[in-house]
Amino acid sequence: MRDILMVLPFVEPADVITLTRQYYEQTGVDVVGIDEGKHPLIRYADVEHNTPGIVERIVEGEKQGYRAAIVGWFGDPGLIAARELVSFPVIGPGEATLAVASTLGDKIVLVEPDRDSAFATQRMVRAYAEQRSFSAKWGSCARY
Repeated sequence: MRDILMVLPFVEPADVITLTRQYYEQTGVDVVGIDEGKHPLIRYADVEHNTPGIVERIVEGEKQGYRAAIVGWFGDPGLIAARELVSFPVIGPGEATLAVASTLGDKIVLVEPDRDSAFATQRMVRAYAEQRSFSAKWGSCARY
């Protein structure tokens, strides 16, 4: 066991979990998925449906002795709930990205793979922008 647990919103076993595990193999991060939920993930609503599984895995990770967790999805599903339930740090890649971006300037640009993803990102950016003073533009790289 390593110190950091990354929980992806995909149901085990999924190819993306295997690939992510291989990528993080030398980093000290254990990568896991969830036991049950929506599959495949087509819309952000599907990811939200899997949020309880993400939070449960993070709570379970604390009991197993992990010292921190990462929510493995840019939209940070379950981040606030997980932080409320465990005593170790829980990092959301979306929130962390926006925090770093806000130190680099007062305007940022985010590109989403499709329009469905953009909705959730827009909501997250608006909520974060209220706490910091910056503005954001977003676009989709998918063709419609």
